[in-house]
Amino acid sequence: MPEGREERAKFRERLIEALRAHVRDVVAKRCALRLAILYGSFARGDWRPGSDADLLLVADGLPADARERWETFYASVMGVPVEPHAFTPEEFEEMVRRGRMTAADALTEGVVLYAEPSYLSRVLALFERAKEELGLVKLGSAWLRRRRRRHRGS
Repeated sequence: MPEGREERAKFRERLIEALRAHVRDVVAKRCALRLAILYGSFARGDWRPGSDADLLLVADGLPADARERWETFYASVMGVPVEPHAFTPEEFEEMVRRGRMTAADALTEGVVLYAEPSYLSRVLALFERAKEELGLVKLGSAWLRRRRRRHRGS
């Protein structure tokens, strides 16, 4: 792994391009992909030796079993393990509505590798609504709720 600041930045950019190609040439052929986002330390640029690349995938037609999803999409790109986090659109939208950290981090700090434009717009709008309803704020590496969700009809 590169050590100098400039070398790290160049490695990260090469990795992002290699991941884009991986998503296009491999992942998209295994499912009906709607969204692919690199998130976590490689997206932020604060990765360390041994870090994996967290890859959020949203697709139709995924296996029902989480282990099978992982086995379908796990890879190594440029010597970096790619940790797949694969969800159906319905699962991901529910994560967004509930303000789950994986969804929040991917949508705010992630690098979009592939997106159906209308789907990305939809989940970004859902996230903005969830942030408002839940009072989500990011402090350090954690997402916190500033207020409780109001029950409809109350």
